[in-house]
Amino acid sequence: MLEKFEIFRTWFLQNIMDIENKNTIIVLPIEKDLKPIYRDDPPAIPSVPAAGLGSLHLSPLLGAPELVVPIGTIPYKSRVTEKTEQLPIAVALLGAPGTDLKLVETALECLQRSGRPTRVLTGKKLF
Repeated sequence: MLEKFEIFRTWFLQNIMDIENKNTIIVLPIEKDLKPIYRDDPPAIPSVPAAGLGSLHLSPLLGAPELVVPIGTIPYKSRVTEKTEQLPIAVALLGAPGTDLKLVETALECLQRSGRPTRVLTGKKLF
């Protein structure tokens, strides 16, 4: 099994990230369903194991840095407060192995150039 992971790792880094020629950053979704997760709801247990490799497993498999960046919020009706609240939205950024600091610097520069906040608040509001 480890040999298959190493084959995949080598293929991904050479063909998808093209680490010898480019400074590729891959944007990955965090959640497939944008809806609140309540503490009193038990987690859903899949009845069948997922086929393949999930996108959030790429970082440890590749030995690559991953940075989760909050990018905004969407409104939703809370079943707890019965008011419209804001649900945070984030994406994961995957960089090539050894580019940890460059990934953080690039993310910060993108947020600044696009006029997005670079700090989050505590409490009910993200920004």
